[in-house]
Amino acid sequence: MNRRDARIFYVALALAGVFTMAAVPQSANLTGTWRLDKKKSFFGSDHPTTAYQLTKTITENGDDVMVTDASVHQVIMGFHLPDSTATTTLVLNGEEREGKGTPLFPGMPQPTVTLASEWQGGTLYTTQRSNGYGGLSISHTRYFLSSDSAELVELINSHSTFGDVQQRLVFDRQK
Repeated sequence: MNRRDARIFYVALALAGVFTMAAVPQSANLTGTWRLDKKKSFFGSDHPTTAYQLTKTITENGDDVMVTDASVHQVIMGFHLPDSTATTTLVLNGEEREGKGTPLFPGMPQPTVTLASEWQGGTLYTTQRSNGYGGLSISHTRYFLSSDSAELVELINSHSTFGDVQQRLVFDRQK
């Protein structure tokens, strides 16, 4: 093997190592209780009231992540909703699974949803599809931590017959 071939071989070997390391699943520790900071967040077309509060509790159990949202003083389209708590279990294998979603309003049936979740580097990525009230809806959500792990950022891109919505919700870690 001459010098040129050896150099090409070692460059290819180094690149293979880099791509192999990038393919190893990584995760961030999102576990904790997080309170929505409305001033740091972008709600898109939604306009929450000043009294609105959202607390997100994330727990991990093996390959599953449970996300519990507790909302207080929520108003949707002028309707005051009762305080609510909803928990979603995310199975982090990237495969779609069927489950029940959260109804738009109290008393409505729970929509059937398809969820797929996986780690993409230090980001928890989730896709949710439903064909409930109002037709087909697809939502892509990304959860990740700030560089100092003091904030949880939730990026939401939703597409439905009602329109497209992009939100950036910022949560502060609670002690």
